[in-house]
Amino acid sequence: MLIDGKKIRDEIKEFLKGEFFNHSKKLTIISVGDDNVKNKFTDLKKKFGEEIGVSVEVKKYETEILEDVLIDEIKKADEYSDAVVVQLPLPRNINTSRVLDCVS
Repeated sequence: MLIDGKKIRDEIKEFLKGEFFNHSKKLTIISVGDDNVKNKFTDLKKKFGEEIGVSVEVKKYETEILEDVLIDEIKKADEYSDAVVVQLPLPRNINTSRVLDCVS
């Protein structure tokens, strides 16, 4: 059986456009560190969100950010966004489980 992933993606995108367009939804993407692959995934998520009518803000932080500061930033974003995505992987100095647990 052959699955047409692009066709499925396009069908999902059209459905989501109907769900989100003109509903003023906001997504915040949290990204730590400067990695080309991670940046590409973040850009794709931003583009997709905007294509379906979701306002997308990408917040980038330096690799050296303290874990508690990052968690505070995520909690702030959670207050004014409809959804928060933490782009993985996080640097080794950050406890990924603890960070993900703070996202509502």
